[in-house]
Formats: sequence, structure tokens, C-alpha cells
Amino acid sequence: MNKIELHQIWAERIEDFQESGLSMKAWSEKTGHSYDRLSYWKNKFQSIGTETWLPISVTGETSVTVSPTPSEPTLTMQIQMDSLRIDVYSGAQPEMLRDVLSALIPPC
Repeated sequence: MNKIELHQIWAERIEDFQESGLSMKAWSEKTGHSYDRLSYWKNKFQSIGTETWLPISVTGETSVTVSPTPSEPTLTMQIQMDSLRIDVYSGAQPEMLRDVLSALIPPC
């Protein structure tokens, strides 16, 4: 399992924990996941900050391609929404990408 897959799995688990309404201890016991791991990942995602992530809801055909970020600016992600394609290069400013996506996608 690579880092991206591990982050995705724990992001889903943290979401499940938050939606459950259970305490961390109760959720850990119910799911069989370590309390310490839950605490670690919960803190890790909180330290990233919600301003870094922009939740979006997309309908229609959509594809995202991600490649490792090299030291010089190269294409690292393509976001395809119907006929619109957004190319994101390494070193891109997250705030600019957030503003572009905010302009294109209405809030949920």
C-alpha cells in the first residue's frame, strides 16, 4: 500500500468516525482499529487544515490523473470535467487552484 492509498483509507475512516457520533474509544472498539492510529490520523488531517482542501461534487464523466511531483515544474494532475480540462503543474499555488475550482463549481 502506498502513501496515497493509506491517506485515502484513513480519510474515509476519519469521515466514518466523525459521522458515527461515537467517542474515539467507542469507534475504535466497534471497528477494531487502534485508538492510537485513529488519534494519529485525526490529528494529522487536522494539522493539514481544512483551508487546504476544497470539497467538490461533480456529475458527468470525470477523470483525474496524478503523477509524482518532480523537482522542476511539470504536469502533475489533470482534472477533466466534461469538455473542460484543468492542467495543474508542480509548484502551482493551492489558493489559485481553489479559486479556479470555486468559480467553476457551485458550493454544495
